[in-house]
Amino acid sequence: MRPLSMYGAALLLLALTVFVAVPVAAQGEITIQLAINTFFQDVFEERVIPEFEAQNPGVKVHLVVLDGFGNPLNSGDTVTDYLDDAAEYLTGADVVPLDTSILRTATHAGYLLDLSPLADTDAALDAGDFYPSAYNAFRWDGGLWGLPVTVDAIQVYYDRQAFDEAGLSYPNGSWTVADYASAIRALTPLDSDGTPSELAVQVFGEASQYFFASLAGDVLDDSVLPNVPDYSSPVLAEVAEAWIALNQEGYLTPPSQGAVFTIGGDEEPVPLTIGGSNFAGAGPSSVDRIGVAPLPGNQTVVTASGYGVSAGTRYPEAAYALVKFLSASPDAAAFSFGGSPARRSVEPAANTGGPGGARLVVGGGNFSAEVQAAIDLALETGRPAADFAFSNGLESAMQTVLSGTTSLEMALQEAEAGILSDLQTADQRRSTPLVVDAPPAPVVVAQGEVALNFAVSTFVNPLPNQELWEQLAAEFSAQDPQVGAVVISSEQPFGPGGQTDLNAEYECYIASNNPVTEGEVLDAIRSLDPLLQSDLDFDPNDLYAGVLAQLQRDGMTWGVPVALSPEALDFDPALFEAAGVPSPVTGWTVSDFELALRLLKEFSGETSFVPSALNTTYISTLIAAYGGIPYDTRTEPATLNYTDPSSIAAIQQVLDLVVSGYISYQPFTGGRGEFSLSATQDAAISTATVGQGGFASFGGGRAIAIFGGGQGGEDAPVRGSAPYPTGTTVNGASYSVIAGFVSAQTANVEPCYRWLRFISAHPELFDGMPVSRTQVSDPALDSAVGSDTAAFFRSFGALLDSPGTQVIDAIPTSFGIPTDSYWLLKVFDDYVAAEGDLDLAFELAEAERMTNEFRQCTAGLPALTPGRGGGPGGGEVDFREIASQWVACAVSVDPEADGAFQFQ
Repeated sequence: MRPLSMYGAALLLLALTVFVAVPVAAQGEITIQLAINTFFQDVFEERVIPEFEAQNPGVKVHLVVLDGFGNPLNSGDTVTDYLDDAAEYLTGADVVPLDTSILRTATHAGYLLDLSPLADTDAALDAGDFYPSAYNAFRWDGGLWGLPVTVDAIQVYYDRQAFDEAGLSYPNGSWTVADYASAIRALTPLDSDGTPSELAVQVFGEASQYFFASLAGDVLDDSVLPNVPDYSSPVLAEVAEAWIALNQEGYLTPPSQGAVFTIGGDEEPVPLTIGGSNFAGAGPSSVDRIGVAPLPGNQTVVTASGYGVSAGTRYPEAAYALVKFLSASPDAAAFSFGGSPARRSVEPAANTGGPGGARLVVGGGNFSAEVQAAIDLALETGRPAADFAFSNGLESAMQTVLSGTTSLEMALQEAEAGILSDLQTADQRRSTPLVVDAPPAPVVVAQGEVALNFAVSTFVNPLPNQELWEQLAAEFSAQDPQVGAVVISSEQPFGPGGQTDLNAEYECYIASNNPVTEGEVLDAIRSLDPLLQSDLDFDPNDLYAGVLAQLQRDGMTWGVPVALSPEALDFDPALFEAAGVPSPVTGWTVSDFELALRLLKEFSGETSFVPSALNTTYISTLIAAYGGIPYDTRTEPATLNYTDPSSIAAIQQVLDLVVSGYISYQPFTGGRGEFSLSATQDAAISTATVGQGGFASFGGGRAIAIFGGGQGGEDAPVRGSAPYPTGTTVNGASYSVIAGFVSAQTANVEPCYRWLRFISAHPELFDGMPVSRTQVSDPALDSAVGSDTAAFFRSFGALLDSPGTQVIDAIPTSFGIPTDSYWLLKVFDDYVAAEGDLDLAFELAEAERMTNEFRQCTAGLPALTPGRGGGPGGGEVDFREIASQWVACAVSVDPEADGAFQFQ
């Protein structure tokens, strides 16, 4: 028996105490709460929970939907903040998602229920079905704090070709820190001045701490219970010194500071990747180039994601039953984080309703049979991440040294002491037990009244202004003669059934991904023309031009417009002033824009315009300002104007600004697109979707950035918003419409309409721009949204009202699957790569020819419908099979496209 640490005996007794649980069947019907991430909501509501409830009579599950991905705890927070967040998290639901990044302070504080008394006596739990390190992933200090659903192996992935070209041997489990340092230096390309120009190594998430701990040996002392950190190893200092030196020389610092995101394409592998299999997949043409090696010490680290139970649960047996069920659920495995199911017997469910109807995150990329075999072996033989607890302090110690504030010896001592202090702080919290919040009470209304079941379609849950929504719902219910309550829910925009689910589950809803563009959805929503026409307070002439038209189809109006999300140019007012460039808030012409690009670059020496998104909105809107609309989405299918002289001239003018170095450009086809958030934040001009924040995050139609508009955090510089420049013949304006819709299945059409019209009069609910000219011109808007934002809204409204303004859609991009715009975007990429030395008119003509042939080839194929199960509308046809047929069409019309897409 290992000895107990000084303060461990009492804690261990608490941890090992076997509670007396009331059998579920004897308690009558109970409700337990399960926290899940918003993106998983539909699959859990429609498949996972009904199956669990059918197997466990008397137990109901209420979902608590979380905003974002994974658990919300940030290991970089102070111990007080971390434990406060953990307490809030673990009082919000009985069962919560966990992963092996959770800090032991949470269990020291007594916030998680020890499941070992239940699991260790559960004859129905087949522990041997789990990978060994998976079952032990949440075991420490004598307790079992969760069960895993998925696992991944942290290893070293490398590009054989890069190592061969550098004359280096491949990594292996015997490599030391000196071996890695030497390889990184040899593999890193250098600028003419000898400084690194690109990174040769990428390390993902907590993989860095496991890598350092593997190099240095264990930093956890498990000879005492509870375990404590041990940073005394002399090897640890040697490892830290070598890594600090690499940092100081620039080999570990991105050339462009900040987080760099990459998307799509068959990109060149990074020479060294340290992480899980999810981050190490290769493109179709580079599969055989990827090799894999264990971490130093010839070991791998197995991380896990799963579920734990709050120590404040009222129903420990039922909560444990749910955790056990989830560990064996194919759907839960498909919608979790990790490389493989934690149980050998589980095959993740296919077509679970992620983008494209595929699994969300299970599995890495493409691997050779050799690499996949190494991953499989690692899951059987690797060590659980729990063995490497307390290694999170190593990086903070090295950062302290890099800041120049202390020596390495002192930094390591301080890191160890800090962890011990945090554990002691957590121990003190055990005297304040948690109690899980009760599930919400059912809504009760008076006889003759109705409770409207209403949703806001968003990835943000709960709504950031939930209190304001509820306040206005109460105000509306108090004055409406028929509505006794409005029940407000958040619903993710892209579920297994897409818009169809919204119409099936809710009577009315707000959405920014306009369903009117999808003809098959019109059968599920109500035409609102009779109500709009009889509404004396509704003035269609007060709406900005084109807004109502976006909600009309087949001669009918299908939605109530409530706000706009305009695409804007996001700019640095201080830099504009310093460079002598007038503020563009009140509007500018393409000539003003070009002059600003030149003056800003001359002043700063940097590229003037760095778009913050990987979509094409910025380039299609600029091309429109220069007089061309090559891909006109006002028709179905889009009209191709590639060979129109005005299109050719406009495309060339915009791309020449790119070639001249005034506009940053990332390819849209056949390679990886990447950008740095800090680079966009620091740029003189970037892009932003105003109104994307609030509930309308990642809406569907126009002008939705893949990542945000360079707004940054509290310390970021103040940014301004301006409309795109106006042209001589055409003006480009891009926005999405946030609108309200009424389900065809509800009998409460008029109450829903009245509610939608009520909230449309409250612009404070939305980050976006009011759709009404009266609201935009109202001086009260300045106090509601701020004077700068109000000025932009008025400027954007003037642009919409200008003669010649066209509302521009982003040209569709291809992330692994061909679209009919692929060849147009390929011409853009080729022109920039050739630095303008390309016969643009000829290449555009060829692109138009191939696009038309591709349309003919795909005319008889099933539609590719992202987020809808397998085939169209969530049918049984396998999505991959359909995608491969589309790829075959692309290659048949353009053999050079072979290898450019997935599903080949």
